[in-house]
Amino acid sequence: MAFAKTGDAALIGRLPLTKEEDKGRMLIATNYAKKMAADMRLINPLIYEDHPNHKVNVCARKVSELYHLSNEQKGTQIIFSDIGTPKPDAFNIYDALKNNLITDFSIPANHITFIHDWTDRQKPELFRKMNSGEIRILFGSTEKAGTGLNVQKKVIAMHHLDIPWKPSELEQRNGRGARQGNILAKEAYGNKVNNYIYAVEQSLDNYKFNLLKNKQTFISQMKNCGLNVRTIDEGSIDEKSGMNFSEYIAILYGDTTLLEKSKMEKKIAVLESLKVAHHKEVIRSRFHLESMQADKESTLNTINKLTLDETAYKSQLQFDKEGAKANPVLLNDVSSADPEIIGKYLIQICATWKPGHEESDTMKIGSLYGFELFVRCQRETYDDKGMFEYHYKNMLFAEIKIIMVHNLHVNEQTINYSFFQ
Repeated sequence: MAFAKTGDAALIGRLPLTKEEDKGRMLIATNYAKKMAADMRLINPLIYEDHPNHKVNVCARKVSELYHLSNEQKGTQIIFSDIGTPKPDAFNIYDALKNNLITDFSIPANHITFIHDWTDRQKPELFRKMNSGEIRILFGSTEKAGTGLNVQKKVIAMHHLDIPWKPSELEQRNGRGARQGNILAKEAYGNKVNNYIYAVEQSLDNYKFNLLKNKQTFISQMKNCGLNVRTIDEGSIDEKSGMNFSEYIAILYGDTTLLEKSKMEKKIAVLESLKVAHHKEVIRSRFHLESMQADKESTLNTINKLTLDETAYKSQLQFDKEGAKANPVLLNDVSSADPEIIGKYLIQICATWKPGHEESDTMKIGSLYGFELFVRCQRETYDDKGMFEYHYKNMLFAEIKIIMVHNLHVNEQTINYSFFQ
């Protein structure tokens, strides 16, 4: 922090910064902080020594434990680190951890490999050996092993020695083991893969976890279309929401009160979200109730009119000796009761009738069951390649309490029905 503030390179054991380097002072500070959180020997292996609680040693103990527990099934593990990757003639985390596993925990060297040692052409052979258990521990970075690594058949654990900058990168890493096709996890480990993240208290790890939390919150809102309502589900460590970064931050600080505060904030956020959802549901239900009440009133009004029409219809209805309806269609211009003659007249008038300039678009043509029958000229609009055209056609209807026409469409208080059916 002092170096970032003053630019005094002596504070971190460097030569004085050039003008160009001073412009990137914060990048240099971040890079040093990242290395310090991973292993102090990345800063200077001649000054800083190994420590039993370094990430390398803590991880080695956990990897060895799981290695021996899964000997019978030949369980495999993947170790991720984007920092301290293999470098010849220089200290790096990959070689340091590998040496610990071999010398301190008696794990055969041929059971350990680095993704960097395999070319694209050789990777199918790596996949085969990992899936068969010939190789049981794989080291890799997010770039080289985060995607396209089909070694999931026997993976029982993932280890993250550093923390990536994006939530998607952590998901990609975990997806190398927790994915379809992991036979061993399904058969012997409750269909679960353990994920271990190694972090140092009061280090850059805190900042990176906080950054992941903020990014994940925003991304989750985007995916759930939640930005418009501005509600955030802080979630917890479960199968649906995965990792809760805010709880990790509290743990890394080493203060249990911060963890309790984080949990309480989560509960408050959930309750506030439920409150907003409740108010929205109340408004939606009220609107639905008002709509249903309006529909009820309209429907009762229609039923009353239909009842009046039914009464009028039955009062006019006559039957012949054989029980068939005896009411003929009475047309103004047709004296015959022959159905064929009546039918031809109706077809003709629908095809040829046109109202004059001074006439209404509706003309009375007769009656049936005491209801007056009409023909109406109706205009319809057609879209012909962007040009609107008007077409006219005649409609037949009976005017009663509810107007009935032949096309069976319902419009406001109109119930359509063909009077000649």
